Amino acid sequence: MADCPSSERIPVIIVCGSKKYDVAVQSSKPNGLPIVEDLQRAAEAVSGIPVVRQKVIFKGKTLRNPGSMLFEVGIEPHSRVMIVGQRVDPEQDEACRKIQKVVETCQDVERRLAALQSEMEGVKGGHLPAELHGQSLTKQVRTGAGLAEQLVKLLEQLDALTLDQDQSEARTRRKAAVQFIQATLDRVDGIQQQLADLKSKVS
Repeated sequence: MADCPSSERIPVIIVCGSKKYDVAVQSSKPNGLPIVEDLQRAAEAVSGIPVVRQKVIFKGKTLRNPGSMLFEVGIEPHSRVMIVGQRVDPEQDEACRKIQKVVETCQDVERRLAALQSEMEGVKGGHLPAELHGQSLTKQVRTGAGLAEQLVKLLEQLDALTLDQDQSEARTRRKAAVQFIQATLDRVDGIQQQLADLKSKVS
């Protein structure tokens, strides 16, 4: 067993297949000593293999207790630790596929929103006979409301997804998708306000 080290980072060599990574393992707790789980999280960051899918092997032995301190299992500075496990393939992950479908639907809403804005600009620019402004604006307001409703439903779909701790890629994608939808929803709200102002002028 290695001597009890300080709470500073411990440089370790992670071996994953044919690749090697130099990582500095530090405790997740203030002034704490690094444990096997800290090593696993460092390994996940460089290898892409989720902690729950990792098998940690040191000197031919599998380290099964994630709470063991590194010095307790003999890991010291510059030790070589093997990580075995399967990366998450985003294209094969059901949650990622669902999120991508939501993103594609939002992109379609964006295209329809651009068309709606063009119609609105046509009314503002006088490219439509004045007697048709009211009818056109009423239709545009209804279209905008429909787009907003669709975006809200997309947010609900994302919120309903249950993601495990190891689905870090899906979590990242969902966060980006939510931001995308919210930005599009803000654009819809802005156009709806402009339509309401135009409609009040022709009423």
